[in-house]
Amino acid sequence: MLICNPKARNSRTTSVLCLLIREAEFKNIHNHVCKNLFYKNAFTIADGSQKDFRNHSERRLRYFPDALTADKAAEIIGYAPHTVLSYIRQKRIFAVQISGKYILPKTALVDFLTDDFAFEIVHKSMWHMNTILLFVEKE
Repeated sequence: MLICNPKARNSRTTSVLCLLIREAEFKNIHNHVCKNLFYKNAFTIADGSQKDFRNHSERRLRYFPDALTADKAAEIIGYAPHTVLSYIRQKRIFAVQISGKYILPKTALVDFLTDDFAFEIVHKSMWHMNTILLFVEKE
């Protein structure tokens, strides 16, 4: 279940997702609830749905190799390569540096996408937004 804060700072991501959740509620989908949750006004997945969201993210990445370069990971999830490198340096995404290039396991990418930090990102990539929306629609 996706939970959003309708009083969030003016963020396009927040507005769009809250609108979609409200629209889903009008269609008698009762799984979606709007509540204040994060001090940073972002989104999170309810405790009971975190494992389901992780499985959903793994399914979306199933056709990609198990080890990815930082550039390939950035291309897949739709963030700029310097953003992914920044998350690696901040230790938000686990990676190993080999011959000057960062290599990360696909599971590290899934860990990042399902972490609370990823839901606090205000300007999510289109791929990241679609992953969340597909999960919400599926529930």
